[in-house]
Amino acid sequence: MKSLLGAALAIAVNLCVGCVEAPVTGMSVSATLDGDVEVLALQGDTIEHASSTFQQEVNRSDSTLVLVDCWAPWCGPCRALAPELESLKKKWQDKLVVVKLNVDENPGLARELKANAIPAVRIFRKGTMVSDFVGLMKMQEIDAILTTVK
Repeated sequence: MKSLLGAALAIAVNLCVGCVEAPVTGMSVSATLDGDVEVLALQGDTIEHASSTFQQEVNRSDSTLVLVDCWAPWCGPCRALAPELESLKKKWQDKLVVVKLNVDENPGLARELKANAIPAVRIFRKGTMVSDFVGLMKMQEIDAILTTVK
């Protein structure tokens, strides 16, 4: 039994050699990397998509939370997450900026954010990542994360 456990551990270690480090809170994004993004804007009760740049939105001097959704148009879970993020934008209003970063159009920035699987969500305050998650989550779960880091 011990040898089987040891073999499994050796395989796991070998598989992880070269694995990209997972995102950690406190990470800042290099100012040299930038890209075009969409920002969810609230016009009355309707969500509009405005163009902006990643650095302009993330490196804010105020304490507004910035949720960066790393996504791709071909990703089913990414499309399923979109309405949840729209609902969050409506709830949080001007206390939350929702940024949509297309990883196919911004591969360097996606690498910098360590978005190795999508949807990958990174939450920033004053240019520093304060939380993150990967995968599809319900609005209530994301709302709880935002409430914790605000």
